[in-house]
Amino acid sequence: MKSSILNDNDINEIFSLLLKRFSGELTSEQGEFQLSTLSEKIKGTINGKSYSNAISFIKCSIRVHQEFQFKIASDHCPSFLYFVFCNQGNLMHRNPTESAFSPIYQHQTAVIKPNKHGLEFLIPKSPNTQLIILKIHPRLYLKKEKFNYKLNQKLLNIYQEFDAREDYSHYGNYNLKIGDYFNEIDNIQERGSIKDIMLEGRIKLLLAVLIKQYKDDLKNRKKIKGLTTHELKTITAVAEHIKENPAACYSIKKLTKTFVISPSKLQKGFKILYNRTVADYIKNVRVEAAENMIKNRNCTISEIVYDIGFSSRSYFSKIFKEKYKCSPKHYQEKLKLSNF
Repeated sequence: MKSSILNDNDINEIFSLLLKRFSGELTSEQGEFQLSTLSEKIKGTINGKSYSNAISFIKCSIRVHQEFQFKIASDHCPSFLYFVFCNQGNLMHRNPTESAFSPIYQHQTAVIKPNKHGLEFLIPKSPNTQLIILKIHPRLYLKKEKFNYKLNQKLLNIYQEFDAREDYSHYGNYNLKIGDYFNEIDNIQERGSIKDIMLEGRIKLLLAVLIKQYKDDLKNRKKIKGLTTHELKTITAVAEHIKENPAACYSIKKLTKTFVISPSKLQKGFKILYNRTVADYIKNVRVEAAENMIKNRNCTISEIVYDIGFSSRSYFSKIFKEKYKCSPKHYQEKLKLSNF
């Protein structure tokens, strides 16, 4: 398959090429590009923006009818780091000198330092692909951003680690929580300069989360031994199932039978990926779901306790207060007052 070559020196040129390849409607506001396409190959939206020469991003929310392969080329490719996150679907990556692609799975991160030949990606056929590619020039970025010394030092350390190796790629662990930061980028309702400020803030927040994920990966490298890629994907599937069905009745026995994984590996995986036991993860998901119900539904605390799957109101009140520093009733009353 022939690759489309995207010149990464100019975000405008990238979107002009994408428009030519897929057709559709290309708009630009405050320097942010958005391509809405309904081509036979790809349907959905592709967004992107460059913040000077230090940091830029391309974000896709698309339905892929025919796999799409593209090569990112730049005069200064080896000077950049590329942070990648797949929120839905998968992405394949390789350096142009390699024959085989390596997968970046759903909820997985990657950090890539290309060589002078650039880097290649392949987006497989999928009904729902959501991903972001964040490009950063660490040295230029650190000259501009001096407000967070610890974070900047971590970024510099990553760059130095990667700079010591040519065309190095790190494929990280699975992390569903990063999806929340990914989704926050789409949840900006403001327009104009206010949206621009909020977008830049959320892009930088996502970068900070991805940097932290890389550092956590290194710490957990020994811990994660003994879990295969398939088992890690199974564990993220279990977590997603719990998140989508918080009120269901769960047990380790039932989960391991349904998802075909041993109890020890299920618990180990949850501890590595979410720093919680399975039971604690379920409890936290239910408390967050209850808080969302208090905000968005006109119902009593007793109804919420019943709907969300808690065994008693007193237990629910106790763990809610631990997380939100007040009782559910007080929380509900504060929301009512703030809405007047």
